[in-house]
Parts: sequence; structure tokens; C-alpha cells
Amino acid sequence: MQGSPIFNVRRYFVFALLSVSSSMTSASAKQLDFDQYAFRRDVVRRAEERARTTNEFRRLEDLRANSPSFFQGADVDRLLLEKAIPREEYESHLRSSGQSKQGSDVPEFMRTAIQEIDGAKRRHLEDEDCDGEDCGDGDDYIIDDDEQFDFAGYSLKYAMCQKIARFSAQAVRNGEYSSLVTDDIVFLRLCPKRHCSSSVQWGCSNGYGEYAMLLKDYLNVMLHYQIQKQEAMCEHCYNCANG
Repeated sequence: MQGSPIFNVRRYFVFALLSVSSSMTSASAKQLDFDQYAFRRDVVRRAEERARTTNEFRRLEDLRANSPSFFQGADVDRLLLEKAIPREEYESHLRSSGQSKQGSDVPEFMRTAIQEIDGAKRRHLEDEDCDGEDCGDGDDYIIDDDEQFDFAGYSLKYAMCQKIARFSAQAVRNGEYSSLVTDDIVFLRLCPKRHCSSSVQWGCSNGYGEYAMLLKDYLNVMLHYQIQKQEAMCEHCYNCANG
């Protein structure tokens, strides 16, 4: 038996209200989910990133405060000046001390005479985007004996690592089987430009200097270089987050 018209209208009206209510509830739930995501993206995540940056900055500050000997003299320029030996001076010492090289010989460019450049003269630097051509006065760099030397406009190009056998009096005193010890020597080229050219095998082709240093000293230089980069980035992020 069919119900009365009034009952049917009332039933359809209740069903419509339930449908609308369900749709509104679903829409509200989606809006709530979106708002929670937006809140996490805009507030929580930024707060977490700020906390990580702040903690990293404080960690470096604590490390510097508690381990001053590690950071003392950590300037890369000073380490290079102290540890890097000009190639010609190194090879002369090698010959005079009777030390011998093991493995492959020094690369061809290491046997090329270093170009002598008068400190009072202006030299035009190669630019990575100029294919070795002069890019104008903006890249010129004057080396003056009255000015403090700065590596800011230079870059290092790793060439090779070579084993050097040498006599060790300490090994004899220790009663070791052989009086010869082996040192790992790194050869590198100091290029007068901010970036080594990708089109030149050894980074640059003129105005360069060639140097040698112990592998442990080279790794020490690179370690401090990475530390300086991390410190600079952490300080920049800390200032941005707390500025």
C-alpha cells in the first residue's frame, strides 16, 4: 500500500536533508584535511627547518668553543701557503735527497716550465665562458708585492696522487724490515680564475702555478674548506630565519 502524499513528501524532505548534511560534512572534512596540510606546510615545517638550522649553527659554535685547536688557523689560504710546495722546488728536493717515484710519472703539464709573470704587470684571466679569449678589463687581476696575496680569484685543480719512496732514519731506529717509507703526494694546479675551465684538461692553460703537497695536508685543506662552506651556509640560513 502506498503511503499518503504528506508522508512521502516528509520522507523525501528528510532524505534530502541527510544528503545535504552528508555532503557538507564531507566537504568540511576535506577542507579540514587541506587546512591541516597547509598549516603543516606553512607553519610546522618552517618551524622544524628553523630549529634544524638553529641547532646546526649552535653545534658549530659549540664545536668551535670546545675544540679551538681544530679551528685554529683553519683559513684555507694560510694552509695552502704553508703546505703547498712549488713543483720545481719539490722535484729539486726529490733529486737531491735520492728519493724515487713509484708508479706513473708526473703528467706532461707538470714537466712544462711554469710561465714567469712579472708581479707589476697586469695579466688577463681566462674566463670559463670566453674559451680562453680576453673577456675585458672586468676580469683583470693585478698582483702587487705591496698587496696581501689573496686566493679569492683562484681555483685549485687536482691532477694526480703519486707514491714517493724515501729513506727513514726513524724506521731504522725502530728496527723495521725496510728503511724505506712511502709518502702519498698530491699534485695540483693553481689556476688564476674563479672556476676551472671544463674545456681544459687541467683546469687552465696559462698563468698557472704547479704545486705538490702531502695527501694528508691536501685532505686537511679540503676538510677546512668544506667546514668554511658549511659555516657560511649555516650563518646565512640562521640570519634569514631569525632576521
